[in-house]
Amino acid sequence: MHRLVNEPELLALELEALTVAAKAGLDNISLLMPMVRSLAEIEQLRTLLMQSELASVMPIRLWAKCDTPALAIQADQLPSLGLAGVCIDVVGLSQLITGIDSLNMQMAHHLRQNDPAVLQAVDYVVTCCRNGALPTVLTADMDVLDAEVVHRAVKAGIAGVAVPPGQAEGMRRLLATIEQQLLLDQLLAEG
Repeated sequence: MHRLVNEPELLALELEALTVAAKAGLDNISLLMPMVRSLAEIEQLRTLLMQSELASVMPIRLWAKCDTPALAIQADQLPSLGLAGVCIDVVGLSQLITGIDSLNMQMAHHLRQNDPAVLQAVDYVVTCCRNGALPTVLTADMDVLDAEVVHRAVKAGIAGVAVPPGQAEGMRRLLATIEQQLLLDQLLAEG
């Protein structure tokens, strides 16, 4: 994200390509800001987008990728920024919260998405966004997405989970199991 707002010529090329696509009829485009580190970066990019030709061709649907602790901590302010949604990158957020690099073969096996700090961050982001009517989506490959994180996110009110197409059926089964468990827990609590 930092690179996009600090290299306007590169951003201009990307926006030009999106404008060409939108003019050709592909106007169902949503934009995802990667590695957002601050609310100021969101505001900077929104300003640049609204000044671009793309904004005159189609409505700007801007999503923020929450994979930094800085953005997670400020999640209560996200609903007021005019975003279309928030995408929580579980692996990225886990790496930065726990300080473990998932790409380092000597350290990757220590990465725990179900670390209490990671679970607390996911709960907080989802709850803040849900309370502000801002959709949130978890994203990760299913083979690396911890079922406990999915469970906590569903319980907190996540709008969806994005996985590669080949993993969709497995995720549907996991979500159905989680939803059944939450319904059963609710019935038992009421009963």
